[in-house]
Amino acid sequence: MHSTMKLGGWRRLWIAVSAVLLVPFGLFVFLRFPDASSIPHTASYYTTLSAEAKAQLAPDDATDASQVRMPNNHVIKVRKGIELKRSIPLLAEYQSRIEHLLWQKRAKFIGLAVLLWVGFCGFTYCFGRAVGWVYRGFKSSGSVS
Repeated sequence: MHSTMKLGGWRRLWIAVSAVLLVPFGLFVFLRFPDASSIPHTASYYTTLSAEAKAQLAPDDATDASQVRMPNNHVIKVRKGIELKRSIPLLAEYQSRIEHLLWQKRAKFIGLAVLLWVGFCGFTYCFGRAVGWVYRGFKSSGSVS
């Protein structure tokens, strides 16, 4: 025996509204998706570098150091006399740290967007059920004078 599932009008409306809500939430995620420039630099990033990479860092007050702008807009100063191609381990380690933090931030952002969408869908469903309950209450009681 083949049974078919029937959806009432309120549930159909809820599914339609939930699907329509996907568009603004998707657009919000697309427009606000974090990139590397949203990861601010902190001094603690330097503490996670290897000893070899730390040895290539120039002091903050060094005026003769080579400067490299990273994707998060932080400028790393490389000691004088070190060729930039030899400073690749330093830059790669710093970039790796930024990418790790970026993936964490993106995962939180997507999780929050999904949670908000599910919350709106749940609210819409509960609101529809409440309106239906009130409507059925007035409909079944008839007119009372």
